[in-house]
Amino acid sequence: MDRRALLLALPLALGCTVQAPSVALTKVCSPPDAASCTFSATCDAQFIGTIAVDAAQSVQLFLAIEAANQAPKNGDTSGGRVNTADAWLQEIRISYAGPLAIPPAAHRIIQQVPANGTAVVAFPVMDVTATTLGGATEAIVVAKVKGKGVFGDGSEFETAEYEIPVKVCSGCAGAPPTCPAGEVLATCPGAWGQAPLSFACTGN
Repeated sequence: MDRRALLLALPLALGCTVQAPSVALTKVCSPPDAASCTFSATCDAQFIGTIAVDAAQSVQLFLAIEAANQAPKNGDTSGGRVNTADAWLQEIRISYAGPLAIPPAAHRIIQQVPANGTAVVAFPVMDVTATTLGGATEAIVVAKVKGKGVFGDGSEFETAEYEIPVKVCSGCAGAPPTCPAGEVLATCPGAWGQAPLSFACTGN
């Protein structure tokens, strides 16, 4: 028996059950209309373009991501037992792989993912400035995202690592559009200089 087969067989020999984490980050959402910037419990559409951030704009890449909680509901209204399988994401930890020296990041959040359901959660994925690229014009960086939190019963969970490839570029977004007098530029889900992004000129 090879080492891998032995490791897989060991929990069974000990009478243990091997389970994958029940909370997972699953997809990057395409942004809705910028004027409202509201999300449903699931992505209305999955973003399949290039995720990018313009270092010349000195912005923060902010993404809305669908999370799924596979834990079944365990409440019983007839017996008065509350559901404790809802999950709360409390911390996002991100490390980066690629040619740029971007330090690891951590963000505290509090976003609920219901049992046997989904939720759209949002958080910063990367911060860039004019000096991030050094002498390069663009680079691909993989953001490796993990979420940590607790279930309603107090037990802790950690998501599997979710990899997000990001194109870091300089000047690729161009200048933001100029709105007519009396209107302001609305963007969703982050600021001008990132993709995905929706934008619109709206009244004050």
